[in-house]
Amino acid sequence: MAPKKQATGMPKCECAACGYTVRTARKWLETTGAPLCPIAGHGPMQHDPLDPDDEAGDS
Repeated sequence: MAPKKQATGMPKCECAACGYTVRTARKWLETTGAPLCPIAGHGPMQHDPLDPDDEAGDS
């Protein structure tokens, strides 16, 4: 069974190296990209692909 789609505008980002997770606003993922893991050398975090049809603020 596929994981449930996130309904919030705050997608979860996860570090592939250590598993550190954080939620960040869609706006920041779209404009600046994924956040960096706070552990030196781990780099950008992974997140689910953003659905262009599911914009934040739509009613």
